[in-house]
Amino acid sequence: AYVFSATEMSIFTVSLQAATNELNLFELRLLDPDGITLVKSQKNLEFENLTETLGASGDYFLLATNEFEMGSYVLSATLESPEGNPDLNLDGRIDHLDFLLLLEAYQEEK
Repeated sequence: AYVFSATEMSIFTVSLQAATNELNLFELRLLDPDGITLVKSQKNLEFENLTETLGASGDYFLLATNEFEMGSYVLSATLESPEGNPDLNLDGRIDHLDFLLLLEAYQEEK
């Protein structure tokens, strides 16, 4: 299991490939902060660049499972914050701390 924090409207992209030439027996699931499955891969299929736009800020869970408990996989994932994300300190809230960071950056540019 992998856990990562994300802000609302972040874009999560994941790829999974079996590390050997054998059939890919792994299943990948992306769960939201409430444990609800957002995306579930099909077994026996490798996939690249499966993309999901995350609807809320919080901790997300990525589960790679194999019912036979054998084999290996190569997993790659990226998380991109939305452009113009007002949550500058990435704490999941848009508040006065974000404004202070924005003000500080503005004053440094002058």
